[in-house]
Amino acid sequence: NVSFDKASQLGGSRGLNMAIRGVGNNNTDESAFIQSIGVYLDEFSVASVANATVNPQLYDLERVEVLRGPQGTYFGRNSVGGALNLTTRRPTENFEYEVQFGGQSYEGAGEKFNLAGMVNIPANDRLGLRFAGYYEDHSGNVENIVPGGGDSGHEYYMLRGSLAWQATDEIGVDLMVMYTDESQGLDEAVPAGVWDTDSVATFFLNNPSAPTFSTALDDGQGFWPNNTTRTAHTAIGEKTDIQSTIAIGKLNWQLGAVDLSWITGVIDMEREKIFDNDLVPEDLVNRYEATESTSWSTELRAAWSNDNFDLTLGFLYSEDEIDEVPLAGAPGGGIGVVTGITGAADGGVFLGPVPGDGNRYQFQMGPGIVDFAVTGALPPVADLTGQGLAPPDGFYLWLLSPPGPTPDSDWPLCLGCSVRQFDMESFAFFGDLTWRASDRVNVIVGGRFTSDKPSPRFTGFGLWRLPRVPDPNDPTGMTPVTFTNSKTFDDFSPRVVLEFMPTDDVRLYGNISKGYKAGGFSLDFNSAGATPEAQQVNQEFREEELWNYEIGVKTDLLDNRLRLNASLFYLDWSDFQYETFFFTVPGDATSNVSLTRNIRDAEATGLEIEFAAAISEYFTLSGGLGFLDTEITSDDTAEISGNLLMNLKGHPLPRSPEMTGNMVGEFVWPVRGDDEAYLRFEWTFRDESFSTIEDVTYLQSSNAPILADTSLPPDPANIVAVVPDRSDGFPFIAPAHHVWNLRAGTTFNENWEVNVFVENLFDEQYYTGAGDNFGLSGFRLRPSYRSFGVNVTYNAGR
Repeated sequence: NVSFDKASQLGGSRGLNMAIRGVGNNNTDESAFIQSIGVYLDEFSVASVANATVNPQLYDLERVEVLRGPQGTYFGRNSVGGALNLTTRRPTENFEYEVQFGGQSYEGAGEKFNLAGMVNIPANDRLGLRFAGYYEDHSGNVENIVPGGGDSGHEYYMLRGSLAWQATDEIGVDLMVMYTDESQGLDEAVPAGVWDTDSVATFFLNNPSAPTFSTALDDGQGFWPNNTTRTAHTAIGEKTDIQSTIAIGKLNWQLGAVDLSWITGVIDMEREKIFDNDLVPEDLVNRYEATESTSWSTELRAAWSNDNFDLTLGFLYSEDEIDEVPLAGAPGGGIGVVTGITGAADGGVFLGPVPGDGNRYQFQMGPGIVDFAVTGALPPVADLTGQGLAPPDGFYLWLLSPPGPTPDSDWPLCLGCSVRQFDMESFAFFGDLTWRASDRVNVIVGGRFTSDKPSPRFTGFGLWRLPRVPDPNDPTGMTPVTFTNSKTFDDFSPRVVLEFMPTDDVRLYGNISKGYKAGGFSLDFNSAGATPEAQQVNQEFREEELWNYEIGVKTDLLDNRLRLNASLFYLDWSDFQYETFFFTVPGDATSNVSLTRNIRDAEATGLEIEFAAAISEYFTLSGGLGFLDTEITSDDTAEISGNLLMNLKGHPLPRSPEMTGNMVGEFVWPVRGDDEAYLRFEWTFRDESFSTIEDVTYLQSSNAPILADTSLPPDPANIVAVVPDRSDGFPFIAPAHHVWNLRAGTTFNENWEVNVFVENLFDEQYYTGAGDNFGLSGFRLRPSYRSFGVNVTYNAGR
């Protein structure tokens, strides 16, 4: 019941979303709010940055742990639904170094090369240092067929240094600093050939009264699954650059019977992204994203234990700051697509079609002439003489100013330009007490008091204000609109666990725990507002609460040769948070609004079975099955693009596959002295699932009309577009898939190790989510590939 979704458009190829038992971050990357799943690196939370971009490199890690259910009574920040706990290797007492290099070839696509190294230096018997580095160079699996458009290749760097100092017999100090640099070209995605509602509403697609485009545009790249390696984007230098620095310090002090721990950490991340929003070679809509995130926390814990009790008490204080600048438009004075707006064009004259070419059109731009190409029929074009425009049936082109400095720099027309700031100040007290009532019974009680104060700030700017709110003092319409809000959310989340051990090898337990996620405010700009006050979108969303009820058994049987665990759980949500995106004016891309909303009630019921078995001296087998049934039980509606209202009752939650499974079998046998060889197979299964609220309600939006005025009946004169038929479910339903991997390797001369592998052995065609959507060629899907690889490692001192 743990699912990873590679459909985060702002995080590049390493962007991901994570869900545990149906609990995940159900957003569209348009705004920042608290993460539902915690990600901890050496006990420090690194999940408090924007847009699900946290994905630390895993080289030289000691262990990875998945904690299911609400967390927060024992250490760290609050996590409403679970946590991923990553622990790096600490310095050891032996001098050691390692060099690893490898390569991987993706069948029919690109190649990857990686180089890694580690050195462990014991300075003396109390001080140790450890350094690790990783480099990866990938040619990219998806190629842009537009000349000069580039591909999806990337380069990753990671450097990490650790220090362990035993200052005295009672005091120990650990420090870790990690720097990561990730640079990628265009996104590793191909078009699906199916429009999302956002694109239909933006471009007035499938318009029955003024036919424009009725199917997704194919400029020669083809659609998934027939195409898994090509796309057609404007050659604008697409990129995703992410740099992050993480520093963590930990002080352990054995003060008599009390073990004190003080952990302080900071993460600083910068992300810059340029991508082609329209997904066609013509330069219609580009998007630029720049994000800076800084998060730090300090935590003090005291642990005490005797024969009957274990007690942990702690305090945590944290501050998070996120600055995000999303810009969308046509840079450098190109052609911008604007729908439903009346007003005067800013310079330029429509000259007509290019002689002899029915798909190209010319405009006079100051001293020069600009060509604009359209695949298929040209949509209606308004009179661009600057004498006043009457919107035609359909959409038209707005000519921008000639290139040059403007108050918006290189973005003279901004469809959704803003500076979003998100500040959060939090503190918490937590405690966890274990009472060994008898040799067979343990009672655990815990609780956490949390106080969160989110303070978002929004500044909107650009030409989006014209002509609805004329300002004689600002004829350009670029006056910034700024507003903010703030509120404190308090919560107490208890935990009660009863454990009974009928034998030394069997443990039964029951668990009741509460999870909590702070509320906040959705700040945005409503360009349809008639006054500056009406333009402000400043809506509060409520805190999310989750009650987790669980019973289970953990066993070690057959003289510790078989481990068998099972659990049955029920989750009960109140005010489940999700994000929705729509236009306040249908078809007007300048009126886009992103809001976090609440679903009053939802629930999930699930079962988990896991085992590990030593079948023989050389063969081990492990695996698990997860069953999950989620449902929205309250009668709520969600407003999505096109101002369509979707009924949510009875639908499942996003990122909640009904069944997940895995199995691993491994043979290990000795060869030549202390060396050994292994052969390992891996199987994973994930049932079909949805990524967003729009995906969940795909049947309701199928064939739905987009209305120019939602207050009027849906008669032909009021219908400006129609959502295409979606009855087959593609690509809204991420398909069920089985994936098999095969690995083999051997050590020799004690220092060398060679590993070879095949991933996706049977070339299963699947994608894990459809969260990347906007564009004229359809949803962007990340294909799967069969790949072959090898890694060679030399280690001295192990």
